[in-house]
Amino acid sequence: MPITYAGSAHKHQVPHDSIWYVLMTVESVPHETDWGEAGLWYVGPDNRGITLEIGTVRRGRNEMVYHAMPLSDRHNHEPKETK
Repeated sequence: MPITYAGSAHKHQVPHDSIWYVLMTVESVPHETDWGEAGLWYVGPDNRGITLEIGTVRRGRNEMVYHAMPLSDRHNHEPKETK
């Protein structure tokens, strides 16, 4: 499966080999993107042991990565609860 990358896939500077590793070793979960396309979601460790979340959509013969982020980034940016 040829893999392409949207500009948004580079936002968190995840290396392409780490993305590829997760795509090849983790089972995907189907989901609908915000723009109504059928996509695949992957969450799992890369070749460095860092857990990534990756979102893809099918574009022709290619699987286009539109989101790639370390899962720890999501937890570091969630609003903190206030008392």
